[in-house]
Amino acid sequence: MGARVRKLLTGVLLTGCGVAAGLLLAEAAVALLAPQQVRMASSPASFFLRYDANLGWANREGAVGVDTPPKGVPPFRVRINSRGLRGPEVALPKPPGGRRIAVLGDSNTFGYGIEEGERFSDLLARMMPAGTEILNCGVFGYGTDQEAIYLERQLLGLSPDMVVLAVSAGDLTDVMASVNGGAAKPFCRIVDGRFTLNNIPVPRSSPLLSSRSLNSRLKVFLYRHSHLYRLLVGRVLALNRYMTDTVREMDEGEGFAVMVEIIRGMQRVCRETGADFRVLLISHGDWIEGLKRDRKAQIGYYGPLIQALAGAGIDVIDPTDSFVASQGEPLFFPGDAVHLTAAGNRLIARILAKELPR
Repeated sequence: MGARVRKLLTGVLLTGCGVAAGLLLAEAAVALLAPQQVRMASSPASFFLRYDANLGWANREGAVGVDTPPKGVPPFRVRINSRGLRGPEVALPKPPGGRRIAVLGDSNTFGYGIEEGERFSDLLARMMPAGTEILNCGVFGYGTDQEAIYLERQLLGLSPDMVVLAVSAGDLTDVMASVNGGAAKPFCRIVDGRFTLNNIPVPRSSPLLSSRSLNSRLKVFLYRHSHLYRLLVGRVLALNRYMTDTVREMDEGEGFAVMVEIIRGMQRVCRETGADFRVLLISHGDWIEGLKRDRKAQIGYYGPLIQALAGAGIDVIDPTDSFVASQGEPLFFPGDAVHLTAAGNRLIARILAKELPR
């Protein structure tokens, strides 16, 4: 072996040893000065939710109790019936001559911080003609993808005549994620023009890593055993800029395309079963405040979403103007611009009563 080759190999070896030593020192420093927790995705820790292999989580049948939310949202009583819906029991088969409207949605539909009877679905039931039944199918934390799965696998079995999909401002982020608020969930993608459903069965527990990282044993090993790697993944790489404990699988452009396709698919499924389909938009408190300051401002993604759904012939109910014009009681809880107060629920109910066919 020539002197040049030996010199080169020695240089490479010394460099490798130097890099390894530097990484070990950095690992030791992070472990000592800023230890990084191993965060694992799991089902939401709530007495009224349970693990579900297809949806990630679902309402726990028969759950009864009082939930105490953070951020100034008031405690509220929860009663889940035998079919996993918050509220009274639902008759099957549907009563003859009756009309059944099902509302799909997340915590705003479920009634986070709102007593049963004060939710917009309960108020709407009292405003509609006799014989109209409103089913509240809201589940805390659901995204549009989970709502679509629920529609096909469970809701259609309740024989709805109409399905109203309530879209909240955070649903786009939910669609982009395989872990939402620390809870593993299914997600959809469009690959080579084909719609794919991923992360099913949903794992009961998994590291907070993207699905592509989970395919690598090395990445999972490093996440579990290296403080430095967890620091890089969780902070420097900024897995999610909206919410902690959330892992995004795609950017906003792809997420928007996926969300639109999911809603179009929900419309097709409803048509095949003879059910009417509507989309209700529930805005964000910060969006409403921004529009009060400048009515021409382009805030959020609802504008493009309305255009995309209109192109597919989907009727959209948008209460934004009514929210902006509203005076008096706050429509969102103080310190929580996501969830509707009782006044916000009343406003939504009045708008739906005007917009929905009787």
